[in-house]
Amino acid sequence: MNKTVIIGSINLDRIYRVNALPLKGETINAKSKELFPGGKGFNQAVAVSKVNDNVKLIGRMGKDGSGEYINRVLKDTPINTEDIAIDELAPTGEAIILVDDHGNNMITVVNGANMNLSVSDIPLIKNSVVLMQLEIPISIVMNQIENKIKYNNRLVINFAPFRKMEMEKLRLIDVLILNEIEAQQLINSFNMPFEEILIQLSRKMPSTNIIITLGAKGVIYTDQGEVYSIEGHDVTTVDTTGAGDTFVGVLTGLINQMSFHKVIKYSNAAAAISTTKVGAQSGMPSLEEILFFLGE
Repeated sequence: MNKTVIIGSINLDRIYRVNALPLKGETINAKSKELFPGGKGFNQAVAVSKVNDNVKLIGRMGKDGSGEYINRVLKDTPINTEDIAIDELAPTGEAIILVDDHGNNMITVVNGANMNLSVSDIPLIKNSVVLMQLEIPISIVMNQIENKIKYNNRLVINFAPFRKMEMEKLRLIDVLILNEIEAQQLINSFNMPFEEILIQLSRKMPSTNIIITLGAKGVIYTDQGEVYSIEGHDVTTVDTTGAGDTFVGVLTGLINQMSFHKVIKYSNAAAAISTTKVGAQSGMPSLEEILFFLGE
């Protein structure tokens, strides 16, 4: 089980630099505008490729200028793109991202062709680590969950953005990754300590490794029912865009290469490193950079 397959969104990110994020109803001026390839699927595939050399991305793009731009970027990556479909009608997905002087961001996503991806677009996947997010139709996620055991796949789900799903289905997932807000939404409680949320989710999904990322505060997670935590790293943050995708991608790329605890440690460090550079993908570190950062 060495192959890693990412089924997910492919977007063009339009990043606007601002002094401070706008308040409700406020109009502000941007200092600059930049274009970057993005989408959780594409971002996480790049993060995987930094630590794993057998990566395939499956998704859907529009037949437009944004899609042409992303295609040019994809050709310069070590990612297998043979199963990326081209949509003749829908535009390529886009994300509008505001980033303030402290690296905080606000993101609005236009799904475009991503939501036209269908089960028929997905080739048969066997003996692989399969990573998905929820910027694609839920029918695809359900299909891969149902096929997981039959085709001997290890399934990692990044529960972002939050979508309602049956807990019975989630129990079949091997690794479930959520941020703070998604964890609260899944348990439907916004006042409970995150450790308690983790314990409650673990009781509902006893066979699943559950991870809650806490931004600069680090990460808490379960392994065989026990709760563990790793603190965040003190770095000079430039841009937090893509930090979560870096964590998810590095974890997925390394999950079959070392212990789960070590995978979490490396993924947490990778996310911290990514915030010190501009752009979701351009800040994603290699395994060598992670080891250097950790003094290993």
